Amino acid sequence: MIHVKLLGGFHVDVDGRSADQILEKSPKGILLMQYLMLHQGESVPARRLMEIMWPNDTSTSPEGALKTLISRMRTILSQVHPALSGCLATARGGYRWETQSGVTVDLEEFEKLAARLEGVEELTGENRHMFRGALQLFAGELLQDQDCPEWARPRADKVRLSYLTMVEDYLHLLEQEGDVQEMISVCRTALDAQPFNDGLHLRLTEALMSARRDQEALRQYQHASNLTGGSSHNRHDENVREYYAQLMRSEQTINDTLDDLYSSLVDDVDTAGALVCDSHIFREMYHLQKRCLERLGADILLGVVMVAGLEDQPLQLDRTMTGLMDVMRSNLRRGDTVTRQNVNQIAMLLPMASEAQGQMILERIKRGFYQQFPNSDCRLACRFALLNAARRPAQVVNKPE
Repeated sequence: MIHVKLLGGFHVDVDGRSADQILEKSPKGILLMQYLMLHQGESVPARRLMEIMWPNDTSTSPEGALKTLISRMRTILSQVHPALSGCLATARGGYRWETQSGVTVDLEEFEKLAARLEGVEELTGENRHMFRGALQLFAGELLQDQDCPEWARPRADKVRLSYLTMVEDYLHLLEQEGDVQEMISVCRTALDAQPFNDGLHLRLTEALMSARRDQEALRQYQHASNLTGGSSHNRHDENVREYYAQLMRSEQTINDTLDDLYSSLVDDVDTAGALVCDSHIFREMYHLQKRCLERLGADILLGVVMVAGLEDQPLQLDRTMTGLMDVMRSNLRRGDTVTRQNVNQIAMLLPMASEAQGQMILERIKRGFYQQFPNSDCRLACRFALLNAARRPAQVVNKPE
């Protein structure tokens, strides 16, 4: 796959590898490529290309120079990939860029998405996907890594306006949906491409306000104020100013903060049984509990329970694993942790548990499991390892069944 990038700078990648070094053999050829790509679908007369390529040239044979450039550029493009060479097409009296199969140009893709998203009034799953795709494509200004030619500047201004309009439309739809976290993400992504746009900074500040991320909102407000010099007077800036003033007038003390934090923690609903989490959280829980148990000199029992006998019945295996997870969650203690390790195994972490306790827990899990699945053709197997808090090597304390 060949990707030609014009937004954020000019680059050509072939199957994930840069071809810039090959193209740099002909700076004039790169300029020719860029001009034709910015006039996609248009047959550019040879005379206009001569004026663009050699504006101050008094050569007696500009036609010959252009033909030589075209020939040399096609050779270079063939070295990059044959499909790329085919994009440089001859038209009657001139030349044009025809994007071939297997070639993508980010500017083309962006403008197609922007056109489809214009006037969208509802945020569907498809629209959200297109908005995100357009945001990803716009990596920055058109040809921003070079001295943008005069002939490219009107197009650069048009694309920038289209991008900012699309971002504002997306933010408006997200605001209607109440999706504040996505608004924050969109603003940050947009600011990567337009870091000095004061409107985006204010929009980010407003989104952070809505998320009650006060300190971040204040920092963004101060940064936006520095960018605007305090001269902005739009709706978003007025909202931010009022929010800032309210925070500054607040008489909340550190004791108030502690009281609020205490109340939010003790009032949280805490379910009985083990914590069910993904493998990443499982590892974090191990490290957290390990630090605590090292102080006490206690051990952690690590166990894996496996369902065997349903290898050729994937649907039944998945239902069985779901049932086993429920059994383990309800039969383990609060403070224990379980995670789905793979298709037929569940791992469990039992802090301050001995080998004997592990065996008792396993028997309890088996009873609960076979009560739920009395006619199942599967069987359970388990293996434990004792993780010593004093950092001695782990000990396997039972064998697979």
